[in-house]
Amino acid sequence: MKKIKYILPLVLIPIAIPVYEFLDVTLFINIFGCACPPPDGVERIFGNNFNANHFRSVVFSILAIIAIGFGGINSTKIKKRRNAIIYFICMCLINIPLAYIEITANVWK
Repeated sequence: MKKIKYILPLVLIPIAIPVYEFLDVTLFINIFGCACPPPDGVERIFGNNFNANHFRSVVFSILAIIAIGFGGINSTKIKKRRNAIIYFICMCLINIPLAYIEITANVWK
């Protein structure tokens, strides 16, 4: 169980991606709309100023911050300072690019 808490920050975003994709297609697009003008001419709840792409950016930025935060908390529990610093740097170097890739690669056009 102790090892799971050290691995969780690494797998938080990859686990969230399929869940988010399902919710995006079934729910978020209907609420926020895509970045394109609505084909039916019906204005969305929040208009076209805030769309599903913006919501994706917010969600995955928050998930990256949470994962890095958990990594920071976990790194304080590692006894060797060098290993703690390496662990925290790895959390940053893995979660920030993962969030960036998810935000930029899967946008609605």
